[in-house]
Amino acid sequence: MRVRATELFEITAAAAEGRAAPRMAMFDCRMLGLYPTPIEPMASFIRKIKGLEGKGGVLSISIAHGFPWGDVAQVGTRVLVVTDGDFKANGVDGSGLARTLGLELRGLRERIEAPWIPLDEALDKAMAMPQGPIVLADMADNAGGGAPSDSTFVLRAMLERGMGDAVLGCIWDPGAVALAFEAGEGARLKLRVGGKLGPISGAPLDLDVTVTRLARQAWQDYLGARNDMGDCAAIRAQNINSSIDIVLNSKRTQTFTPSAFTGVGLDPAARHYVVVKSMNHFRAGFEPIAKAILYVAAPGAIDFDYRRIPYRNVRRPIYPLDADAWVDG
Repeated sequence: MRVRATELFEITAAAAEGRAAPRMAMFDCRMLGLYPTPIEPMASFIRKIKGLEGKGGVLSISIAHGFPWGDVAQVGTRVLVVTDGDFKANGVDGSGLARTLGLELRGLRERIEAPWIPLDEALDKAMAMPQGPIVLADMADNAGGGAPSDSTFVLRAMLERGMGDAVLGCIWDPGAVALAFEAGEGARLKLRVGGKLGPISGAPLDLDVTVTRLARQAWQDYLGARNDMGDCAAIRAQNINSSIDIVLNSKRTQTFTPSAFTGVGLDPAARHYVVVKSMNHFRAGFEPIAKAILYVAAPGAIDFDYRRIPYRNVRRPIYPLDADAWVDG
């Protein structure tokens, strides 16, 4: 974000000082989707567009997925090209370049979506991996996408399978956090965890837990800034099959970096399984410690089959809701 802000400032300053005459051209790909940029082939596509900047009058190129769960007319994937005046960029104007890149992106549509895996299949795959940490992203309960961040589907399945040596975070449950603080560190109690905001979060779990660490006004590092997590409690849920350490937070936020765990005394790098309630922003922080990363399509508020979402305001046609989304060719 800071790099993009600097780029924007530099273009604006150049315009204000008369050193450039920025012109913007946008191409609407007519696509709903989410495209993790560290993963191929999106990674190569991003390198390609960055290589075009600064050449032939091209000042900036941006790709925006446009938040596919937003029920607004403007939702969808777009390519924005900023050129210096009417300068021809690589033989075409800004509009032509935006269209060329947009059509190329459209052609990659089935390969650039996040490689999510159904819950049971993802856990089967994780359990077959001998070395950890294996990072499992609970994408459907990502607070950054508007989900409650209190779903219990992944936790329940892991406990039933006996998947121990695991940490999971963060479950937003202010009531459980308050009870943990009242009980104190080291306390053992029965605690109802998660599933508070309705059926889309799953049923609450009644767990036998030990309070292992409490932290007032906890935070996690993200892009050099402090992301507020509110009061947090680390609890260890135990049953006859396994034990899992869980981070409960009182301020809803997605899990960005390992500091969400280390701030309450848990080291994700030393665990076999690490579950993060996040969609993609976790990757920069957790990739350095991960032996594998699995995108888990568990049940939850964020549905990855856009065709099941009851859109009312999205401008149609659009892929994948419509068979022929490209009336413009």
